[in-house]
Parts: sequence; structure tokens; C-alpha cells
Amino acid sequence: MTQLATPALSVIVITLGGFDVIRRTVRHLHAQTARDQIELLIVTPSSNGLEYDPEDVAGFHSVRIIETGSINYTGEAHAAGVRAASAPAVVYVEEHSYPEPGWAKALIKAHDGPWDAVGGAILNANPDSMVSWASMLTDFAPWIAPVSGGEVDRLPPHHTSYKKLVLEEYGSRLAPLLEAETILITNLNKEGSGLYLEPGAVSRHVNVSKAKSYAKSEFHGGRLFGSGRARSHKWHTRRVAYAIAAPAILLVRLQRVVAQIWRCGRQRELIPKVLPPLLLGLVSHTIGEMTGYLLGEGRAAESRRSIELNRFNHVAERDRPMTDTMGSDASSG
Repeated sequence: MTQLATPALSVIVITLGGFDVIRRTVRHLHAQTARDQIELLIVTPSSNGLEYDPEDVAGFHSVRIIETGSINYTGEAHAAGVRAASAPAVVYVEEHSYPEPGWAKALIKAHDGPWDAVGGAILNANPDSMVSWASMLTDFAPWIAPVSGGEVDRLPPHHTSYKKLVLEEYGSRLAPLLEAETILITNLNKEGSGLYLEPGAVSRHVNVSKAKSYAKSEFHGGRLFGSGRARSHKWHTRRVAYAIAAPAILLVRLQRVVAQIWRCGRQRELIPKVLPPLLLGLVSHTIGEMTGYLLGEGRAAESRRSIELNRFNHVAERDRPMTDTMGSDASSG
């Protein structure tokens, strides 16, 4: 088979340390049916100590290491990967996300269409913990598999691929937008960009399962969302009004999440056991959002770096997925 001159999809993975941090994710990327169309970009502060067997990355279209010198927050490293990408479409895969074998092929096919952003469906990789489920529901409820494909107005952060040219238009604003990716996706939708949900692009996601880490993650995520929303809309005096209104939104979010539990058929499994940790997360996010409106993002991005880039420090030992799940039924998990 003749290799294409240009990869179809650039896949960004980020490690603050060695290859072991991303080994399982790369193994799932290596199992992709469209592996030969993938440019693998490993973003890291330094290549020193980034040792791996050539067999770990054999068969990809190409593999490159992007040295950044330092990584203060996820969006910064994500943006470095976007700038280095050679493919027309680019996607970030977290070190705690494991794409199913048909994931890349589904994204590539979808990007042949007019869509500027294509998101996928998500499964829970550590489903035995109610904190894990609460974390997944607060962050990804509308996209938990099974989902229906088609044009949408929202896509899942960190599980969405983009046309590279679309992201490049943001210039120096790209890194903070990739850190608060919900704001980026909202902006694209308002600008008339086509957003598409591809149910065949399935990935398993390891969620925080330590209650303290979950509350911290939601607080900092809420603060980034609030500050990013205010900055995007150039709010000044309206920041106070939205901060005051934020607690009322908590009840709306709770109602929407519970509706999504019914949509994906998990009510018997999750109700009512998931409600206490879910409320913890929603309250934490709301307080963070209020703080973001009033005080800006502060050091929220740096504070959640470990949660985003060293996820297993925030997952209880008993809740960690012990085996790979490649090729399993996308309706389970």
C-alpha cells in the first residue's frame, strides 16, 4: 500500500513525564483501523527520558515529538500540537482516554464533509464508582453513548476534532480557548461553523473518582468557564449579574443531567446513588463559575493541570481500569 503524502488526521497526546504516562492511550491509537493515516504528535516539555520501543509506534503515517520547554496548562500544550500538525484535521486525545479501533476512521470520514468540528461518543472506562459517574455526567452527559449522529450545536470538550485552518484563525487566543474548550465550541457554533456528532467515533474516558479531586476539578473548570465566557462576550458590569444568577442555573443543570441519565438508559444503575456526588460537583462548578465571573480565572488552569495530565493520581486504586477494552460493544461501559 502506498502511503499518503499527507496524513488525514493529526492526533495530539501530551505527557509531562515519560512514555509510560501515555502508553495505554498510544496502544489504543496503534489499534486504529486507520492507523496509517494518523500523524502522532507527542507534546512534552523535553524528549529526555521519553523512551519507547519502535514497535509501540510502528505503522502510523508519521510520529513527531514536540518539545515545549514547559507546560503550564493543558490548552498551552494542545495549541502547540495544533501549530505543529500536518494534517487538515487535528484532535487531542487525553492520556486517560482510549479510542475504540474505528474512532479515527469515523472522524476522518466525517471531516470529508463540510464540518469544522466533529465530536464523538464517550463511554465510562471506570464505571464502578459513583464519583466517576458523577464526573462523567457533569462534563459529558449529552455525549454518553449511545448517541444519535448529525449536526448539533454542542460537542464534547477534549473529545472533538477540528479543521486545523479553523483553529489557526484564533492566533494567540487559541491556547486559553482550548483550555476552556466549551467556550471555543460555543463560539464556533455562533459563527456558523458546522458542528457534527459522529456516533462511530467512540472513546472510553477515565474519570476522576476521588471526591476531593472531583470537587477541585469542577471548581477550577467552572472558574475557567465563567472567566472565559465573560472575556469572550466582553462583559464588564454584566459579570456581577451572571454571578448572582449562577446558583439558579445549578437546578437547571441538575434537571438536564438527570434527563440524560434516562436518555442513555442508566437510571436503575445510577439513581439515586449518583445524586450525592453529582450535587457536590454541580455546587463546586457553580461556585467556580461565580468566582470566574467576579475575579477572573486566576491560576485555575495551572491548578487543574495534574487532574488533566496525570489523571491516575486522582483515581482511586480500586476504580482504575485494569485491562484494555479495545473492540468492545459501544453500548456498554
